[in-house]
Amino acid sequence: MKRLSIVLATVALSAFANVRGLFAQGNELVVMPNIAASTLSGVVHDRNGDPLEDVTITLFSCPSGEFRGLAGPKALMTTRVDAGGRFHLDWPKGKNACLQFQTRGFNTLQMEIRRSRGAGNLKPVLNFGM
Repeated sequence: MKRLSIVLATVALSAFANVRGLFAQGNELVVMPNIAASTLSGVVHDRNGDPLEDVTITLFSCPSGEFRGLAGPKALMTTRVDAGGRFHLDWPKGKNACLQFQTRGFNTLQMEIRRSRGAGNLKPVLNFGM
C-alpha cells in the first residue's frame, strides 16, 4: 500500500509539472491577442500606473491560427526596458508580432500585435503575481 501511495504521488507531481508549462516564475500567463499598434514601443507599467524596471521583452514568431499564448516561446530578439520602463523593438517581417513581457513578481504577459498605422504605441500593464 505504501508503494502504491508513492507511485500515485509521483504521477500527480508529473501531471502538475506538465501544467506548469503555462506558468512563469510561479505566476500566471496572461494572453492578449489582436492588439493594434503602429510601433513596437511603449512603457511597461504595473496596474497602479507606475513604470516597471527590469522587464525582459522577448519577440517571438506568432503561431498560426488563433493566438492563445505559447509556453516557452523561441526568442527572435530579446531586450530590456530602460530605467523608466521604456522599450523599442523593430517590426519583424510581416504584419503581426508577438511579444512576451516578463519580470519577477508579476504575471507574464504575451501580446499578439497587429501593425496598424495611427494606432499608437503599446501600453503593456503587468499584474502582480500570486
